[in-house]
Amino acid sequence: MTTKPITFRFTVERDVVASPHDTGIALMNIANGKLFSLNSIGAQIWHGLENGQTPESILNGVCANYRVSRASASMHLDAFLAELQQQGLIRAGVE
Repeated sequence: MTTKPITFRFTVERDVVASPHDTGIALMNIANGKLFSLNSIGAQIWHGLENGQTPESILNGVCANYRVSRASASMHLDAFLAELQQQGLIRAGVE
């Protein structure tokens, strides 16, 4: 019997509005009025989240587009996703 691996995905909260700009993306949580500004790497991560990509898939994209080690990118991605959760912009789920 084979076991399906656990896949983590994050969902963007309904109360979050995103607006792209020249150097990244601005996010507003309309539930609490908080505004956030993300640089180009943050925008790439955000687009991955909006498109339902797994953290692993997002990590692969970041490593492919920027000169960064996988270990460093993984550490920063984990911290960034935790911050987005803490700010009420995304929520975690398991498939």
